[in-house]
Amino acid sequence: MVAHGVSVFHLPLSPSLPPSLPPFLSSYVKQKADWWTDHAHYNRERIKRGATVDKTVCKKNLGRLTRLWLKAEQALIPSSHPFSPLLWPFLISGTTT
Repeated sequence: MVAHGVSVFHLPLSPSLPPSLPPFLSSYVKQKADWWTDHAHYNRERIKRGATVDKTVCKKNLGRLTRLWLKAEQALIPSSHPFSPLLWPFLISGTTT
């Protein structure tokens, strides 16, 4: 996604790009991410219904849902300090669950 003149890969955008291109790229990346997420949830529903699903689809879907879950969990942890108060109970007890 492009925000504040920085691309997804944290590389500065070329100043020679036409001004209409960065918003186009940003919307493309967002649409692709939305499709990827929707597809993961759609496959999960198919698996739950008991539809005939290939083994590789199940494996890929588990990986997709795991990445989505990890992304959601990372969003909960404040990035201001690595030892934030939210992590103290885990650090004190030594558990990770």
